Amino acid sequence: MKILQIAGIGKHFGSGHFKRQKMLERILIEKGHDAKVITISTNKEILRIDLKNYDIIIKDTRNSSFKEDGYFGNKPVIAFDDLYKYPLFLGYRFILNAIPSLIKIGNCIKFEYLFLPNQQAFTDIDENTRQPATIIANKEKIEDNYKNGNAKKIILVSFGLLDPYNLSDKTAKLLSDLVENRDTNFNEIMNYEIVFFLPEGKYEKVRQYRDDVKRKRSIYINYENFKVYKAGTSDFFDFVRSASIIITHFGLFFFETLTQEKNIILISPTPYHYKLSEKFFKEIHIGSIDSIKPTDIYKKIEFFNKSKMESIRNLPKPDNWQATSLLLNIISYIEDNKLKIQNIATCPICEKEKSKIISFNDNFDLVYCKKCRTVRKVDLLPGKSNTNIDESYYYDQYRSFYGKTYIEDRQNIRKLNERRLSNISHNLQKINKTTINALDFGGALGFFLDDLKDYAGIYGKKVNGFIIEINRYALEYCEKKGYMGFCSIDDLLERTELEQSFDLISFWFCLEHIENLPKIIQKTKSLLNTGGILAISFPSTNGPMFRLKKNRKNYINSRPLDHYFDFNPFSLRKFLEKAGFGFIKFDIPSIHLDRFIEGSNSTIKLLYKLNLLNENNYRQFCKKHTSGDICEIYMYKR
Repeated sequence: MKILQIAGIGKHFGSGHFKRQKMLERILIEKGHDAKVITISTNKEILRIDLKNYDIIIKDTRNSSFKEDGYFGNKPVIAFDDLYKYPLFLGYRFILNAIPSLIKIGNCIKFEYLFLPNQQAFTDIDENTRQPATIIANKEKIEDNYKNGNAKKIILVSFGLLDPYNLSDKTAKLLSDLVENRDTNFNEIMNYEIVFFLPEGKYEKVRQYRDDVKRKRSIYINYENFKVYKAGTSDFFDFVRSASIIITHFGLFFFETLTQEKNIILISPTPYHYKLSEKFFKEIHIGSIDSIKPTDIYKKIEFFNKSKMESIRNLPKPDNWQATSLLLNIISYIEDNKLKIQNIATCPICEKEKSKIISFNDNFDLVYCKKCRTVRKVDLLPGKSNTNIDESYYYDQYRSFYGKTYIEDRQNIRKLNERRLSNISHNLQKINKTTINALDFGGALGFFLDDLKDYAGIYGKKVNGFIIEINRYALEYCEKKGYMGFCSIDDLLERTELEQSFDLISFWFCLEHIENLPKIIQKTKSLLNTGGILAISFPSTNGPMFRLKKNRKNYINSRPLDHYFDFNPFSLRKFLEKAGFGFIKFDIPSIHLDRFIEGSNSTIKLLYKLNLLNENNYRQFCKKHTSGDICEIYMYKR
């Protein structure tokens, strides 16, 4: 697959994005990928790039826009440092926002995954393996190649290859004022040699100014007492190793110096950078460049001579090897799931592309279809499988949720099953056979089939029970009861000839765990007799947990990670009717007035206090509007 890397460079971006992508390009090519970096100076230029020959886009241009995202369409995009709030879900988007930000948006927001363009330059290489001797380049002792008997320590000043905010000149003025007053209040500065690394254009102007015998007074006179070097030269990294103090701004170079556990003085060029620095690195931040005084820098230098920045040193450190591994895993997942990703924006329930992202997660996005009001989980990386669930689920895990084991909860489960069976009592009685063939998807320990047997026995009928269950312990448990067990619907179809032979197929809190829903529903239909019953319980988006915005955060945080869907009852009905089923009824098995009150406005809360809203009338409301966090739908095969 061809990979296009778009890197911003220039006044709006600096040079870090470009350097980072060039390093990634080398890594990707070494791994056998066809990768290419192109640069832009403004985001508008993205709309003029010909994308048709590329399969994957890596975007390192900071925040996206609606037009950009629409231009990428359904092409998979991996975006760095992107705080854009995507209003529509148009395709595969993995957002790598490892850099600290005021807004937490993205799939990977852990600082350890920040990819740094120059980290390898600071890392020891093992001579035998040619691999990094230390994963994170935290150097405790570095030989100072530049001391050569000079006892002075080094203060290194660098604001990148471009210095778009002209921080170098302003910082030079501040430091020059310190040096000129060193005999009075700032004698500590005498112990330091100050070294500036300047953008090429500025470096040349400073050199020309120094060489001009007829020079007039200029801003460049502030560099008179300092050494100046051109940014981007190979000896830069040796100076970084040697420096005792580094003066810089919030950016990729700053994070690289963090891996070196250097003493850092952080200067902010804009109000946004000021807020970032104050929030995350207040201890080393001295303020905005236009409000800093020479004394602010001097106080920090004095502090470094007496103390260590332990809180900064104890921060988790960026790790390029970890970040590279994640990036390669993302690309591998895209390659392995090309067809799936091509149609990832299409809602399988309504077949429309009108979804939006409501939650970013490490391995997936939660998207909400604005057309059919279905919430679905969209995998961006391989998720954790539940196929290895053992008997502990029915004991320890179940107890942790409900206060008792699954078996100890048998009485409550029986009551729930009796309610379910009463909903289809009329349909069961109409079955013109002495034996009912029933298949329970995700049937756990077979309690529903047990209760179905008892219920059918009242009408003189028997039950031939089948179960599909991925839990090996549960499967064996049911087989000992005499039920025929299968690990999947494909397993059942391969081992039996049971098409059009079932009278009842149930999915009690099972359908939401199935990713390829249309395929399963079609196979389910093929197993049912004409008139056969399809019974489903499911998490609903038409209840107070999702519909009320005050509850939305709790909904997202409490939503099980292995759920692929939360359905809107009416959309699910429409989906099933389109698949060839007729509607019997909805049911709301439980209500949660407390959730409704908690997420409602003051008027609703007042009605509750006055007892004008209570359990009884709220239950009537839920029944009338099919409103509940849990819903059941009963259908029949037409």
